[in-house]
Amino acid sequence: MTVQDTRLLILLPELTLGGLLRHACDVARQAGREGMPATIVSVRGARDVSEHLTGVDVRLLEAWNGAGQRQVLRWMKGADVLLLSSPQTALLAPALGEARSAVVGVHGSPGTNREWLGAERFEVLATAVGAPGGPQVLVPGQAYVDGVAREFGISTEQVSVLPNATPLPECPPSSLPGMGSVLAPMRLSDDKRWVLKAAAQLAMAGHVPLKVVGQGPHAAGFRAWLESLPGLSAEVIESGDFETYMREADVVVAVGLVALEAAVRGRRVAVAAKPGGGLAGALTPSSWATLQATNFAGLGLPEQPPAEVWATLGQMTTADLEGVVERVARTASPRVLLETLRRHLRPVRPPPPDRLMTALADLTSSIEQRTDTLLQETRALEEARDWWQRQAQDLSTQLRDATTYLREVEQARDRWQQQAQDLSTQLRDATAHLGEVEKARDWWQQQAQDLSTQLRDATAHLGEVEQARDWWQQQAQDTSTQLRDATAHLGEVEKARDWWQQRAEQKTAEKTPEGPDAAAGLNPECAASPRGSE
Repeated sequence: MTVQDTRLLILLPELTLGGLLRHACDVARQAGREGMPATIVSVRGARDVSEHLTGVDVRLLEAWNGAGQRQVLRWMKGADVLLLSSPQTALLAPALGEARSAVVGVHGSPGTNREWLGAERFEVLATAVGAPGGPQVLVPGQAYVDGVAREFGISTEQVSVLPNATPLPECPPSSLPGMGSVLAPMRLSDDKRWVLKAAAQLAMAGHVPLKVVGQGPHAAGFRAWLESLPGLSAEVIESGDFETYMREADVVVAVGLVALEAAVRGRRVAVAAKPGGGLAGALTPSSWATLQATNFAGLGLPEQPPAEVWATLGQMTTADLEGVVERVARTASPRVLLETLRRHLRPVRPPPPDRLMTALADLTSSIEQRTDTLLQETRALEEARDWWQRQAQDLSTQLRDATTYLREVEQARDRWQQQAQDLSTQLRDATAHLGEVEKARDWWQQQAQDLSTQLRDATAHLGEVEQARDWWQQQAQDTSTQLRDATAHLGEVEKARDWWQQRAEQKTAEKTPEGPDAAAGLNPECAASPRGSE
C-alpha cells in the first residue's frame, strides 16, 4: 500500500520513545484492523525505535522543512490527517485544507503551547485553528479544555477530548499485586521530578522500597536525591523496558499513558499530582472518571495525604482491580480512541489570507530578526574565534617552550634519579657497613665488659695479695726481730757455754789425778758439766 492510497495520515514530530509514539502506533494498528490503512510520517529520532513499530507503516523524512515539507503536502491531498503539533509540524497547519479531513492534537497543559512552539510558530498554528471552519483541536483530558480554548482564542466547542488509550494485554495478570514495593516507571528528566517526589512520598508512607525505572539525562541526579532521603530504600534502573517491571509490580506511581498501562495489567496504581509532586489519589473504579479527566496527571485536583492514598491502595480488592481494567476496555481502548478520532475528523477550510499573511509576516520578521541576531552573533563569534586563534597561537608557542623546558626538566629528573639511585646504592652499602661496625662495636663492648670484670676481679685479688704481702712482711719483720733476739741470745748462750767449758776444764784439771788410771776413772758426765763438777 502506498502513501497516496492511505486514508489516515499521522504527522508525528519525531520517532522518539514515549507516550506520543505509542499513542500514534495504537491508532495506526487499530485503523489497520478496521480496514482503514494508516501511515505515520515522521523524522528519525536519536535512538532506534524500530522494535516498537511492528505492524505500522512509517515514512521517514530528512526534515520537516524544504523537500520534506513539499513531500508531506503531496501526501496530505485526499487523506484524513492527524497533525500532532510541535515546533516542526506547526507550520503545516495552514495546509490542512488540502486534506480530505483533519484534526490537530496539541500539547495538553494549558498555557504551554506558545512557550513550547515559540510565539511566531504558535501564531501560525493559532491562525489556522482559529479561522472559520478550522480543524477541531484535541486534548488528552477534560481538565485541559478551557485552558487550551483560552490559549488559542477559540470556543470550548472546538476543543475535544481524545483520551489516552492502551490495548488490553493478551493474557490476564500472572499474579495479584501485593503491597510490598513501589515502582515508578518514568522518563529520568528534571521535568518529571514531580512524579519522582510523589513516588518517594508514597514509598515512605508505606515503609517499602522504591524502584525507579526509565531512561533520561538526569539519572545520576535522581539517584543522588533519593539517597539523600532518610529512611527510604530506593534503586534507580536505567532501562526503557517498562513492561517487564510493571508485569510483576505491586504498587505503581505514574501519570498519563504509563498509569493507564499499569492499571490494565492489574497493578495497584497511584496517580501523581501535577505539578506539585504530591499524589492525586489511588486509581479505583470510583476515582476513574475524575482522574481520566486530568489525563491521569491530577491537574487541578487537591493533593491527597500519602498515608491515605496508601491505605486506599491496600483496601483495593480483586473486584476493584478488575473494575479498573473494565473501564480501560470501555473508555480507553484503541478502538475507542479511533472512534473518537473519526468522530472529530472534518474538512478544514484554509485560514483567511490576510490573517495568514500577517502570521507568516510576523514569522518572517521574527526569522529576519533572528537572522540579523545570528549574523551579529556570527560576527561576534568570528571575532572571538580570531581572538581565540591568536590565543591558541600564543599558547602553541608557550606550549612548545613548555615542552622544551619539560624535556630539560625530564632530563634533569633522569639525572637526579640516577644520582638518587647511586646515593641509594651508597646508602645501602653504608648501611651494611654500619651494621658490621655496630656488630664490631657490640663485640668490643662485650670484650670491654669482660675485661672490666676481670680488672675488677684482679684489683680485688691484688688487694688481697697486698694484704697478704703486708702480713708476711709483718711476719718477716717479727721473725727478723725474733731471729736477732735468738741470735743475741745464742751468742750469750755460746759465751756462757764457753765460760762454763773453761770452768769445767779448769775444775777438771784441778780434780783429775795425774796418770792414765786416774783419768780413766773419772765420770765423763761430771766432767762435761760445770754443774756436775760442783
